[in-house]
Amino acid sequence: MVGPERYLTVEAFGAELFPLIERYAALWTTRAGRENRAATAFRPTQPFRATGPGSDEARASVREVAPPREGDVATPGCAVFQNDGRFLVRFGERLDYFIDGKPHRVKVPPEHAETVAGSRWMVRGPGGGFALVGPHSVLLVRGGRFSMMPPPHRPQGGEVGEITAVLDDGRVFGVVTAETDDGEGGPELWRSSDGSAWDEPIVLPLGGDVHSIAYGPYGFLAVGARRARARAMFLGFDNHPLLFVKGVNERAPLSTCICSAGRDAWGAGEGFVLYLERSDVHEEEIDAVGRPIAMGLDIVGTPWLLTERRLFRRHLGSRTASWHTYYSRAESERAFIAMGFTAGGVRVVDAAGGGAHVVPRDLKSWRPTQG
Repeated sequence: MVGPERYLTVEAFGAELFPLIERYAALWTTRAGRENRAATAFRPTQPFRATGPGSDEARASVREVAPPREGDVATPGCAVFQNDGRFLVRFGERLDYFIDGKPHRVKVPPEHAETVAGSRWMVRGPGGGFALVGPHSVLLVRGGRFSMMPPPHRPQGGEVGEITAVLDDGRVFGVVTAETDDGEGGPELWRSSDGSAWDEPIVLPLGGDVHSIAYGPYGFLAVGARRARARAMFLGFDNHPLLFVKGVNERAPLSTCICSAGRDAWGAGEGFVLYLERSDVHEEEIDAVGRPIAMGLDIVGTPWLLTERRLFRRHLGSRTASWHTYYSRAESERAFIAMGFTAGGVRVVDAAGGGAHVVPRDLKSWRPTQG
């Protein structure tokens, strides 16, 4: 029987297919930047319009999740979610993969134990799996296999700063390195599509240190600080930078940020949230203070903010937007380190691997709208 030729393995098929996809994706991104169009189709942003002020209890139901064992301590950035709600947490040299709330030990090869322990961020890796990133290292974990990725470097030689931020997005993998004396005038964004090589770096003329970077349909948002004052900038796919000055530079440092499915974006510092759009920067009201840990979009594109002890959701009123508490803990309780979104609500993870499932009262409305 004669049939069409087949690839021997999925890997062999992917090795031929993915370079073609990446090539045409790069061409489209370049064209989108030139024409000021969205480079990719994001889930539509569905603003949440509250019907009344309400209390924490009225906004969501909460089911506390006990830690799987006592004595474990994880730090912010050391947990990463997949789209199905499973997540990976680092406790020192140990990695636990949580499936339906139950931890499963990931066997870490002895030669990688030190690198795992020194990782500061955990994100989804290029082409799948996870990436554990430290100031000078990138360790990829895919299908239970561990492999070191060469850190950002210049083929022609030259100094490269340590990694200061990681792009936490399943569509694009990248890191930001600090400005150096040999640099081109600022921190640099390095991207990789295959986990083996880096694209040419892009200078981020932020005028300070990058603390967080986010990816959106029109480019990248970077936030940080210089001498204890906030800095923020947007970099379009045409590599044209837009610096936010008024309403930003007089503020305290920005720690985390997120882009919407449109041109809107937000950055958070300790006790405040800024709305960032090309022609507008203003502070949005928030009902409590705290040190920001992460920002994210739920499955219908509504922004959330996680601080050490509170989970906030953005409410859109008739004229203004504000951020309201959906779950909180006392200062004496374990701090939060990460959050993830599923069709069942928000999973908040604390430093011991416990936390809570937070189910908004309007969960049935978590259906993507046509945008």
